[in-house]
Amino acid sequence: MARAGDYVIGVQDMPYAPFSWTKGDEYFGVGRDILDSFAAARGHQFSYVALPYLRNLKGFLAGDFDFQFPEDPAWSNEIKNKSGKRIYYSDALIDYIDGVSVLSKRGAIGLDELKRMGTIIGFSPVNAYRKRAAQGNLYIYENPVVDGLISQLLLGRTDGIYLSIDVVRNHMRRMNMPGAATFAKHLPYRKSNYKLATIEHPELMKEFNAFLADSEDLINKIKASYELNY
Repeated sequence: MARAGDYVIGVQDMPYAPFSWTKGDEYFGVGRDILDSFAAARGHQFSYVALPYLRNLKGFLAGDFDFQFPEDPAWSNEIKNKSGKRIYYSDALIDYIDGVSVLSKRGAIGLDELKRMGTIIGFSPVNAYRKRAAQGNLYIYENPVVDGLISQLLLGRTDGIYLSIDVVRNHMRRMNMPGAATFAKHLPYRKSNYKLATIEHPELMKEFNAFLADSEDLINKIKASYELNY
């Protein structure tokens, strides 16, 4: 077992409930609950620094943080490879699906009917949408916050929004409009998972992976409290 200690985790400063959000200097979300459960079980102490993702990543690669969350080996490969650093990734913490949500009242729309699609600044939709945008068949606009994207969808100013489907569902529940938007699962989407990353602490990562494997019931209970069902 790795020696108990204090560690700093760089996290994403973006309102993206139920996965993560900040209020003042406090960081919240299902990811933090899982990480704090590990720290408490193993006698570690975690503190969190919230920054926009690219600033977060650059700080992590420069050694400013012990860990980075959330991470995915597929993200920002050019920056990571240029650093020359070896990054160790954890096993999956939280599964997610990034896809298109549409207004339920429109019914199932086809790919050809998707003319305007919104997403968060910095997100990269799956290749099928990027290809259509390059051909002039789809306009992709970006917004810095989920609230803005949801508003555009509800006002009918966009045909769909490309986000985590759990983020859209969470937002709609908080607006007391749980059935207003639907995941268009017949359109292209990406299913992956969020991971923890480190450069300096591979032994602690092994300990964390063992915790994930041994604490399935606890982790599922945490996820269920945020209404995550996969």
